[in-house]
Amino acid sequence: MLFIRKYTRMSTVFVILLCGCTIDMDEVNYENFNHKSELFFDLNENYYSVDYVQFSKSDTIPFFKSLSNTKNQVSSKGIAVQDQQQFNYNDNIDPFIINSNNTNRAIHNIFNQNDNDISIIKQPIKVSKSNLIFLNNFNLRITFKSLLIPKKIKSILDSDEQINENDLIELMDQIIKMMYLETLQSVNIGFNHEQSYLASIDDWSKDVDFDPKKIIIFDESELSLIEVSMKNLSYIIDAAEINLLSKIDESYSEDIKKSWMNKKINLYRSLVLLFNDFTIQAIMPGEIISHNAESVKGDTLIWDFNLTEFSDENYEIIASSRIIHSNRAIASIFMVLLLAMIIMRKRFKK
Repeated sequence: MLFIRKYTRMSTVFVILLCGCTIDMDEVNYENFNHKSELFFDLNENYYSVDYVQFSKSDTIPFFKSLSNTKNQVSSKGIAVQDQQQFNYNDNIDPFIINSNNTNRAIHNIFNQNDNDISIIKQPIKVSKSNLIFLNNFNLRITFKSLLIPKKIKSILDSDEQINENDLIELMDQIIKMMYLETLQSVNIGFNHEQSYLASIDDWSKDVDFDPKKIIIFDESELSLIEVSMKNLSYIIDAAEINLLSKIDESYSEDIKKSWMNKKINLYRSLVLLFNDFTIQAIMPGEIISHNAESVKGDTLIWDFNLTEFSDENYEIIASSRIIHSNRAIASIFMVLLLAMIIMRKRFKK
């Protein structure tokens, strides 16, 4: 599949980016880190249910938090998390909060630097029902947030050419400069100051004080390739933050730190999602009025997607249906006619 080919390339870039060694392409197996998340929404007249299955061969990449206190099911094939729950309409649910509770995993610990829940959707999933006299409307809406992704990653995904050292250097440069720009633009320091600071840190790699002892060499580590890469990337990003703070006025320091943390978590979230595939299915009650599903199988709407779908803009899942209660409609029409006849009769008597 095209998706697998592209993301095998990208996962290769990710894991060799900062490992400090040359890695054989065959050693980087995308399937070892790939996460599959499948959600099935079944909307009924009075409630809706969600079947949620996550699977991966390892927990190197964090899973999403389960909707209940479901325990992971571990087998020789890998790790599975399964949920099945019923909800009332208008209940807010978020099945896409990153679960970084395994402190033995390097990538989990990186996300634990942030105190707040980290989700990949813009707001909790909205499954709603509205009741009118003789019909019910049902709506499902999920919005996945657009993500912070350097242009070089996109060009690598779209290219069939061999990845070389210059590609990796350019990618690292784009990551840091993108974070510098996004951070400064989110803090109210004025355009002139922003441009001045950006000019002073344009050649950031020469100004950053790197400690070679803090760069992890894969051959000397017990960590997996992807964990080594993520920890080394985290070290360089933290060093770049120190460089930025040394260039700006101290009065902006706290705002810069908060913004930098936010941009850093957004970047990590994007990189982690390189290894995620999503399938969402929904059965809507009554007649389907509108939807943007990629395919329909029988009465089931299906969306298959991955990071490429929301790397530039939000990715929305939308479905609407309607149940018309014909008996209520007939009764309503009869009541209206009866009321009209009574009014007319009263007027006639006068």
